[in-house]
Amino acid sequence: MLINSQEQSVGSDSVALLRAIRQKDQMSQMDIHIASASLDGNILTLDFSVGGTIPGRGAEIYAVLADEKTSSNVLHGENSGRTLSHISVARTITRVASLQAATELTICLPLSGCVQQSSHLGRHLILFAQAPGFGQVLGVDTLSF
Repeated sequence: MLINSQEQSVGSDSVALLRAIRQKDQMSQMDIHIASASLDGNILTLDFSVGGTIPGRGAEIYAVLADEKTSSNVLHGENSGRTLSHISVARTITRVASLQAATELTICLPLSGCVQQSSHLGRHLILFAQAPGFGQVLGVDTLSF
């Protein structure tokens, strides 16, 4: 298991798992809150706030747009002829901001045609803060829309 992108333990080691969770709870974290997300044509408008403790190097904010469910028809290989079901399929990941302080933002993201067409089974937005340079995940929120 991997806890907060820093601690590792074997899943059956309950003592190590509980210790890592307690340490995570004691760490100051950033708070991310998605206030709203709406799609108008090919533009996703996202209102969110970031609070809490932001590290000295700042934080990068990423938005992931995912389909709730989708399926694929397999043409070749061991699953040839089958239809496979998939859950929470990420369609886009975009860095939307670099922050040095707590703030409220409105971001408008243009979406490609293939993302617009994939909405028939529902979708959700995942917003997360990460230390610069693919560092530790500092906070996360999600919203279905």
